[in-house]
Amino acid sequence: MNYFYIDESGSMKANNDTNNKYFITCVIKVNDMKTLVNAYRKFVADNVYELKAASSTEMFDHQGFKELKGSEFTIELKKKFVDFFVKTKSFEVYYILFDNYRVREGFYENTARAFNYVLSLFFKEITDRGLIKYDVNFLHVDQRNLKKHTISALEEYLNTELVTGLDIQDSFSVEYYDSDDLSLIQVADLFSNLMYSHLQTDNYKEELNNLKDNGLLKYIYQYPGDGRWLIDILSTP
Repeated sequence: MNYFYIDESGSMKANNDTNNKYFITCVIKVNDMKTLVNAYRKFVADNVYELKAASSTEMFDHQGFKELKGSEFTIELKKKFVDFFVKTKSFEVYYILFDNYRVREGFYENTARAFNYVLSLFFKEITDRGLIKYDVNFLHVDQRNLKKHTISALEEYLNTELVTGLDIQDSFSVEYYDSDDLSLIQVADLFSNLMYSHLQTDNYKEELNNLKDNGLLKYIYQYPGDGRWLIDILSTP
């Protein structure tokens, strides 16, 4: 069985805004659930004072710690986060880069439909490349930006396209969570924000190379790609 945790950074808007060139989706495939969850807990415990100093109201409230949020992390905390989690060897990182400069007019008219379509292409691509095997797949997705009527659509679409249609996967089950209720969606949020921040600032070459060199960064899928599915993460557009 494959377990995936999915979160995103940026906005799905077709425009020429240099601060919004990409909408980033991070897909974390968990290979050792216990190790990764324990690493999350230890990272929070070991860095609670730095996290609290960096946070506004997103990571802490009057009751204490709420969740990790990549947008609240300092550069130093992001670097420390990557260095810490790389050592666990318990997960794989995949990225989907929606190129807001190059999507066709009207593509984002229904953002949920656009997201589901590209996620289906992504899973077909990593299956065809042998990065995941034919198996039962469980997806855990941040629901913050979803409307109620779209919640069942992704599961139905993936099963229609990749199971019934192409027969390249056994099945897909999709569940949605508020990120503060599921620690590994928060991990996906951190890695999503890492790539988003890198493409804006060029500050995280070393961290992305660290993931790549340790065999954890498996694939970067770009849409639309014109055949350039694997892009150079060290080149800032």
